[in-house]
Amino acid sequence: MVASGLPAVKAINWRGFCLQTGGTFDSKGNGCGVTVSEVLESLFLAWKNGDALRAGAHFALDARYQEARHEPIVGREAIVAHFTAFFRDGPAWRFHVDDVLTGADRAAVRYRFEIAEADGGWRTRAGCAFATLHDGTLTEWREYEG
Repeated sequence: MVASGLPAVKAINWRGFCLQTGGTFDSKGNGCGVTVSEVLESLFLAWKNGDALRAGAHFALDARYQEARHEPIVGREAIVAHFTAFFRDGPAWRFHVDDVLTGADRAAVRYRFEIAEADGGWRTRAGCAFATLHDGTLTEWREYEG
């Protein structure tokens, strides 16, 4: 356990993922070429399932996560705590990915985020996020609102 009372979170085991999906490693033991898109798809699935630990495991130990108009959250454990509180105590929500542009170690994600309102309707905000990765983990996720 860590100071937050949550279990310690380890990074995603991409080596295990690669072996399960038939990937190979080079002579130096480097990964099987997990793409930025695969990392993001896995993150989005963890969010959709409300799995804070799995979502947090996509982030490096010293990663920065910043939602639009909020201060950055620094460190994997703090990011997991944020996700845990939101999934547990936050409103009903939906996250729609409209487009993803990827490079070797970064991505731009255009999305719509919806929050349930008391009258049964949904409040929608459009945004984009820039993501930076290193060795298969996110080092930064920064959102902007449109």
